[in-house]
Amino acid sequence: MLKGMKRGIVTMLVASMLIGSTVSAAKDSPDKTNRTQTAKQLQTGAGTVNTDKKGTAAISKLKGSDKKTVSVPGEIAVGNVSYKVTKIKTNAFSENKDVEVIVLPKSLKRVEKKAFNGLSNLKTLRFTNTEGVKIANGTFKGVKTKKMTISITKNMPKKTYKKLVKRLRRAGFKGKIVRK
Repeated sequence: MLKGMKRGIVTMLVASMLIGSTVSAAKDSPDKTNRTQTAKQLQTGAGTVNTDKKGTAAISKLKGSDKKTVSVPGEIAVGNVSYKVTKIKTNAFSENKDVEVIVLPKSLKRVEKKAFNGLSNLKTLRFTNTEGVKIANGTFKGVKTKKMTISITKNMPKKTYKKLVKRLRRAGFKGKIVRK
C-alpha cells in the first residue's frame, strides 16, 4: 500500500511539472533522512524522474503534452524531502512535439545529448540559471535550430555567458542567442 501511495505522489509531482508549478505532496513520515525515492527511476503516468541520495533529480521523460509552454520546476517536493532538478536527460522532451517554449530552472547544471530530440516546433529555450550549464555535444540533434532563439538571463556573469554560448554552439545550436 505504501508503494502505491508513493507512486501516486510521484505521479502528481511529474504532472505538476507539465503545468510549470511545484506540488508538495503529503507524506506520513516527517523524517527528512528517510529518502524513500533514493537512487530510483520513478515511472509514472506523466513521465519519468531519476532521484539520488544527494537530493537531486533528473528529468528522464515527460509524457506528451498539448501545452505550448513548458516550465521545468527547480524543485520537486515529496513530503518533507525536496529534490533539486539539476539534469535534463536524453530524449526527455521527445514526446512533446507541440511545445514551442521551454523554460529551464535556475538549479539546472547539465543537459544531456539529444535532450530536445523531436521538438520540431521548438522556438524558444530560456535559461534562468546564473551559474552556467554543461551542454553535451549533440544536445540539439533532431531539432531545427536555425529559426530558434535561446534567451539567457542578463544576471549571468559575462565570462559564464561566453562559456555557455560556446557550449551551445558546440552542441549544435545554430540560431539566435540573446540576453534578457
